Amino acid sequence: LADTTGDGRLDVIGCHDDGLWVSLQDDDGKFAPLSDEPVLRAFGHSEEAGGWLVDKHPRFLADTTGDGRLDI
Repeated sequence: LADTTGDGRLDVIGCHDDGLWVSLQDDDGKFAPLSDEPVLRAFGHSEEAGGWLVDKHPRFLADTTGDGRLDI
């Protein structure tokens, strides 16, 4: 979970074979359905998405730029 939009609400972030997926949380605390495409294809297991493997390429969220928002 991380605030991906800067609105103060935690969104669900998930890594899958085809990339990174995000479900945004609304004002009522509910999460939006996923879109038809991943938000970012660069962190998936499939070759088209970078070939990332969980045991070899752990993914972390941290503020690496100092802007108060989490980066991948």
